[in-house]
Amino acid sequence: MKRQIEILKLIILGLLITSNVYAQAQETGKPYKGFLRVSSQTGDIIEKGRFLYVNDSLVALKKGKKVTTINKSLIGFIKTKRSGVNNVVIGAVAGGTLGVALGVGTSDPDSWVGYSASEGAFAFGLLGTLGGGLLGGLLNLVKDPMVIMISGNEANWQTFKKIMQPNHNN
Repeated sequence: MKRQIEILKLIILGLLITSNVYAQAQETGKPYKGFLRVSSQTGDIIEKGRFLYVNDSLVALKKGKKVTTINKSLIGFIKTKRSGVNNVVIGAVAGGTLGVALGVGTSDPDSWVGYSASEGAFAFGLLGTLGGGLLGGLLNLVKDPMVIMISGNEANWQTFKKIMQPNHNN
């Protein structure tokens, strides 16, 4: 019974750590530093990356070491945050990794429900992958990405600038 309580504590701790990967607090009044997806007026993705700056005619994104500037005349709309698939994949990987570690760490072939390290790694890894992916999918329900329509509208561009850089004079 003591062993089962220890396993339950480890699982709860793992879920807390996994869910903490997704926790992000945005502070008001500070420039946006997150991820953007810039799409054309037809809906095709022009570029995606971390927001760097915006001025009267361009938005700059950084992806790896590459910096890309996009003219506002090419932009149909801009979405903040990453796609929902990203949450599911990160959750599945984190849950699977935690599950494998739990399965190996709690293996005891001589106990009542005995299992070897490899059996534990497989079973707990599979459960962790499924649970982490499910948690990532559920977090998509509370994730609130913003969609900003630009489509050549100067007022929309000015609103976008204010959202991205609230303390700068536009």
